[in-house]
Amino acid sequence: MKPYFTEKFGNPASLHRLGTEAQKAVTLARQQTADFLQAHTDEIYFTSGGTEALNWAIFGVARLFKTPKHLVISAIEHEAVIEPCLFLEKQGWKLTFVSPDKNGVIKPEAIREALTEDTVLVAVMTANNEIGTIQPIKDIAKVIRALRKDRLGHPLYFLTDACQAPRALDLVVDKLGVDFLVLNGSKIYGPKGIGALYIRRGINIGPLLFGGGQEAGKRSGTSNVPGIVGLGEALTICKKEYKKEKARLTPLRDFLAQEIKKKIPEVIVSGDLNNRLPSNLHISIPGLLGEQLVIELSVNGVACSAGSACSVLGGGGSRTLRAIGLIPQLADSSLRFSLDRSITKNDLKKVVSILVKIITKLRSFEPKIVNN
Repeated sequence: MKPYFTEKFGNPASLHRLGTEAQKAVTLARQQTADFLQAHTDEIYFTSGGTEALNWAIFGVARLFKTPKHLVISAIEHEAVIEPCLFLEKQGWKLTFVSPDKNGVIKPEAIREALTEDTVLVAVMTANNEIGTIQPIKDIAKVIRALRKDRLGHPLYFLTDACQAPRALDLVVDKLGVDFLVLNGSKIYGPKGIGALYIRRGINIGPLLFGGGQEAGKRSGTSNVPGIVGLGEALTICKKEYKKEKARLTPLRDFLAQEIKKKIPEVIVSGDLNNRLPSNLHISIPGLLGEQLVIELSVNGVACSAGSACSVLGGGGSRTLRAIGLIPQLADSSLRFSLDRSITKNDLKKVVSILVKIITKLRSFEPKIVNN
């Protein structure tokens, strides 16, 4: 990325040498992104991140219809899906939330039951950003395709938020069977402030942003060349390393879960124990506040989260944890550990040791009940 901040800083829309250098870099990154998804380059559009891409897909589909229709989304979607859909609901659209099972899995049968003749968009994330559960996207796509064959009216589209998935899953769009797919640089060691929207050929949604007509007239705004270059490179690395990294991280994640459970038996693990991202472990520690634990852990050199960073900022608690039936007290006591590509077993042993010391300290402050 570095040269595109300094000596190759041209606007790719310009015709001079600096502009054409930047345009070549954008073209290469678009090819890298398309290669990662095994898509066509004209199906890839760069955005400012996952939030913009998800909003664009949802509002783009909505504008295809003159009257309000029906949306079906999972109850564990990111706020960048839920909030646009709630906005459309206020405009007269019908909105159905599909609940997951207790492990956080959205069943294809549940999607089938939610579909009506007025449904025009289904949104189910590829992997949950809080509890790490991987969704059966291919099977859900089969349900949607089956309904498409039977209906003579308006189309039915399938959107998946795949921002969490590139480091762990094969995201070939034709195999997945989706119409829209969203990626985000910051989740894969790429830069923040860059994302991409895959739009299947033949689907013609209008732009969300209007202006100079960049991105084939679909997404205006001067191209973030360093960010685009970074996203393309990050996806290329993911493509090379995801299988090896998945094989390395999965036993480390399981080791962390086992060690925490051994030292803190009352801990509750959320999400499917097997069908989850290899880098994700979500736990609840009854009687303690997750945010307090995060602060204590941070002081001791451990960075983790009390939930999705976006949901924490938005307030109101986690929709995902409510959707899987976690009672408020357990939801408030939750921690999410995300294992990075440099993590080792020794690191995890230190994490568990630090966590146990913190819990022991915090519980020593609890008032003692004295029986007279």
